[in-house]
Amino acid sequence: MKEWFIPTLGVILCWGAWAFLPKLSAQYISDRSAIVYQGLGGAIVATLIFLHLRDGLETHPGGIIAVIAGMLNFLGVLF
Repeated sequence: MKEWFIPTLGVILCWGAWAFLPKLSAQYISDRSAIVYQGLGGAIVATLIFLHLRDGLETHPGGIIAVIAGMLNFLGVLF
């Protein structure tokens, strides 16, 4: 089995669930509330990844660019 197969399967499963779950949540809460909760879920995953970084978080101007990219992504969802 190719080494990329399992990670690819994981991505397909995660993104497949991600495509379905917002439709389910929209039955109970507003779209804007769902977006906030999705952002919270992403923050939880990011925190878990951060806690498992052995070398710590890199500090470089590229980090600011990544933060801005994340902000623009989240703002784009609102439109």
